[in-house]
Amino acid sequence: MLSKKRVRDLFRYDSVTGILIWNARPHPKANHKMVGTRAGSRRLDGHHQVRIDGQMYTEHQVIWLLVYGVWPDEIDHENRIRDDNRINNLRKCSRSQNNANRPAQRNNKLGVKGVFKMRDRYVVNIKCEDMRIRKSFPSLIEATDWHRTKHRELFGDFSRSE
Repeated sequence: MLSKKRVRDLFRYDSVTGILIWNARPHPKANHKMVGTRAGSRRLDGHHQVRIDGQMYTEHQVIWLLVYGVWPDEIDHENRIRDDNRINNLRKCSRSQNNANRPAQRNNKLGVKGVFKMRDRYVVNIKCEDMRIRKSFPSLIEATDWHRTKHRELFGDFSRSE
């Protein structure tokens, strides 16, 4: 497992921009020109990643380890910008809370997160940890209103209903 000491030896964290900068070459054969430059690369999903001792890590998890000294299982980007790794934008969360902060999927036909149409009814579907809530309504407005209220009740600050 990656240690805080190893990360501190390799990187400097710029809290204003939210990026990791190489302090030292990651291994003896690495180019010396890396020192002082931004570490890692951007993944296709928008997150930034860094390679440490042959293993890939997401930049936001490495930053969390560097700042707080513990390895996080799950980290949420509060503003949903995946490469905005300023520490005030990162928060520890559960998988369920992280999913609650996601927008509606691209293939969502109604444009409302957590609501779908089944025959002549609108069904709300919310999953929180190991609990699943499903309720149907005659109108999209009722379903949307109930979803927003229940979602906020279950997820608090992590709730994003749009």
